[in-house]
Amino acid sequence: MKKIKINLASIYTEPSNSAYVISVLTLLIAAVMTVYTIYGVTVNDKRISTLEAMTAGYEAKLGKDAASVVSSPKPVTETKEEVKELAAEVDFINGIIRGESFSWMSFLNELEKSVPRGVSLASVTPDYKDKSVKLLGFGKSKSDALNFVTKLNSSPYFTDVLLAKHASVKATGRSLEKITFIVTAKYNKEN
Repeated sequence: MKKIKINLASIYTEPSNSAYVISVLTLLIAAVMTVYTIYGVTVNDKRISTLEAMTAGYEAKLGKDAASVVSSPKPVTETKEEVKELAAEVDFINGIIRGESFSWMSFLNELEKSVPRGVSLASVTPDYKDKSVKLLGFGKSKSDALNFVTKLNSSPYFTDVLLAKHASVKATGRSLEKITFIVTAKYNKEN
């Protein structure tokens, strides 16, 4: 008897739809990430250009050789307006530095832990100088707002929590009533 060898593997197989979908999604994700990276580089480049221009302005005010300014100080001739203008620029730059060093991720994580069910936050406004934050929110009742203040106050990351304002608001076209409120607190990111 003669042995017969049969190859049951087909020569051509149809690619599955899932493989096609996965490859298309992978390409789309790569394209979105590329665009996001290019956008980030562009924004950072503009920010660097602005800071370089400001630095050049300060260097021009000091003179090209800062060492000569230190070794042979000139009498101060700036007017009060120039001093105020310079102080405003310094405050602006310090605000940028404080804003960039503020960890939004950790802040929002701690804030999320303190927001009870039934409360929605509409805006978060930080004040980097005072390390404080103003929160605008909504709830179904005043007890929701008070519950939020209590939970926020129990967090070690928030101090001086205060319900600054609250008001009842009727939803347009509905008989439902809700509470809007403003809460202020200091954020202590070191905890």
